[in-house]
Parts: sequence; structure tokens; C-alpha cells
Amino acid sequence: MYKKTSMLLVFIISVSALLSKDYYIKQLIISPNHLSNLNDTLVQETYVMKDLIIVKDDVSVQFTGDSLYTFYNLVDSTYFSKNAKELAEVALYADLQFEEFSISSQGKKEKIGKWNTEKYLGKVKVMGMEMELDLFISKDTGLPNDLLFKQQEKMNASAPNIKKMLETIKGTGGIVLKEVARIQGIITSTKETIEAKEIKVSKKIFERPKGFTKLIK
Repeated sequence: MYKKTSMLLVFIISVSALLSKDYYIKQLIISPNHLSNLNDTLVQETYVMKDLIIVKDDVSVQFTGDSLYTFYNLVDSTYFSKNAKELAEVALYADLQFEEFSISSQGKKEKIGKWNTEKYLGKVKVMGMEMELDLFISKDTGLPNDLLFKQQEKMNASAPNIKKMLETIKGTGGIVLKEVARIQGIITSTKETIEAKEIKVSKKIFERPKGFTKLIK
């Protein structure tokens, strides 16, 4: 359940913007396996364009546009799509899981890669459980601080808890470069930005996986 909650949060805060420029973000996602004392690690690459965001890693490829989201499972070669109405329903369902979000500066500075960040503590109830988020926020990336939120604005119009959470983070004036999530004091995931820059996207990025089986609803 922790992993599902973490991935749901990642999905919510990882969709992007109607922008005039293209951006590239590379992140390392670490999910501790408390049974084996080992970490599951995943390198995730995100391409942010005017009308589309593409997220790639070793197990999936995701395309999110204004009206359609498509998820390709690279493990079993299947895929599914959700239209704008279905995406809004996902946001509404997720919104019911989030309560009482707050954020406060911890007055601490930390270097994340080449960027200077300030540490914030976020608190939120997820499915009734207390979650804490160590958020390392930078204002010197040179990227717009609403980079990861704009495309979700319409979808979250009827999701007040998510909307408040995103607006609160955006209100810091920076971008979250590292996030450490804890439930009941146990780390459930760590997400850290390795690279973030403006790019010119090549046509190859738009290629979709072929020969995949569509999942029936």
C-alpha cells in the first residue's frame, strides 16, 4: 500500500505544463524494500513540451497530453489510455486521499547536485495515515517554478486538496529537487533530480512502443 501511495503522489506532482519551451528532467527514484533491506532504484526521464509530457524509465513509458494519457508497460507489453474525463476522475479519487497539507521552512540549506536548496517539511494525511515529506526546494535552477503543475490545473479544478497542495509548493518560488517521503517515520520513497535543463526535443522522443496489447477496461 505504501508503494501505491508513493506512486500516486509521483503521478500527481510529475505532470507538466503548457509551455513555449521544452525541458528535460532526470530523476532517481529510490523505494526501500524493508523486508530485504535493499533499495529498488529507478532512473526516470521526463520531457516537458508545450502540449505533451513524456515520462520514460526501465518499466514504463507515459504520454500525457491535454486530453489523453497513455501508459505503456514495458514488462508485459501492454498499454491503456485515459481521456480527459477519466483523468479528472483519477484526480478526484486521489483528492479524497489527501487531507490537511501544510508546509514549513526548516531553515536549513543543502546542495543537491549543482543547485542550492532550502529544506521544507511537508505534512499531509494520505488515506488516513500521517505522511511527512522532506522537500528540498531550489530557486536557482533557471526553470519556471510552475514547470510541473500547469497541465494539471484543469484536471485539479474539482480536486481542492491537491490544488491547494500544488499551489502551496509553487508559492515557495522554487522547484522541488529532492523529496523524501515517510509514513509513520518509515521512509517509503526518495526522489532526487539529477539533471534539469532546457532542451530541443528530437523526433525520436515522440516514438511510441509498437506491438503492445491494449488492456480492456
